[in-house]
Amino acid sequence: MAESQRRERGNKRMLYGVKARTPLLSIRGLDLIKACPIDSMHALDLGVTRKLLNLTFKSSARDRLMIPEVMDIMVTCNVPSEYTRRGRVVEFGRLKASELMHLAKVLGPEIADLLRRNKQ
Repeated sequence: MAESQRRERGNKRMLYGVKARTPLLSIRGLDLIKACPIDSMHALDLGVTRKLLNLTFKSSARDRLMIPEVMDIMVTCNVPSEYTRRGRVVEFGRLKASELMHLAKVLGPEIADLLRRNKQ
């Protein structure tokens, strides 16, 4: 670490985990907002998938009663090796990104079937 960076850190307090100004900001013509790609975990799994699940299962009292069934499907199903996290019993709003991805991509047909049976 350069002496100037060490001195700068010593004089300023840490704010939200940021210790110092990034050297990337000194590169002319580099726009960090445009240069960094959007990651699918935050944009899709934690954003869109969570929103759709909340709209689906928390829109009516009858649908809210299905949440334990969905969690049971998630816990008892066979998880493909590509997914690092097995299903767990947790509050519906506290699912991790990998669990949301698993619900959307692997368990989607089973959940759709459950919804269809519930609507009849």
